Amino acid sequence: MEHSREAQRVNNSEDARFNSRSILQLKDYVFTHLSLNIRSENFEQHESIPANMVFDVQPRLLDNTDVVDRGEVTLIVHVNDASAQKKSPFDITVVMLGLFNTEAKVPKNQMINLLEAEAVKVMFPFLRATIAELGRMSNERRLPMLILPVMDFEKML
Repeated sequence: MEHSREAQRVNNSEDARFNSRSILQLKDYVFTHLSLNIRSENFEQHESIPANMVFDVQPRLLDNTDVVDRGEVTLIVHVNDASAQKKSPFDITVVMLGLFNTEAKVPKNQMINLLEAEAVKVMFPFLRATIAELGRMSNERRLPMLILPVMDFEKML
């Protein structure tokens, strides 16, 4: 009896250590595409323009083994794209690539799940700041500040 309790305690501590080391770490990121299309014919004086956002998350493993510790995520974001019902005075498309790793190797399917669930949370603040800067740099004075709202990705998943 005493031996099985000790074994269970060791297994639980190993599981906790494994889980704490399997958290994703962003190692690098790059924006591979940034576009802001301003349609001046659709401008009116608005306090704010509602933003329609579409996210596409594409995870990919960087190792071809059963357990991995590296992956990448391509995050494609469209804001007010041309297919939106209401014509917005602008649309934005951003493609961001994030490189991630974990301290411990994890099974492939777990790494894909981690990338899908956690990478966007880590990448979004960089994306949000870049979109705001893109709008500011356009020097289009009629364009309101393009600050994306803070997102609760837990509720979205």
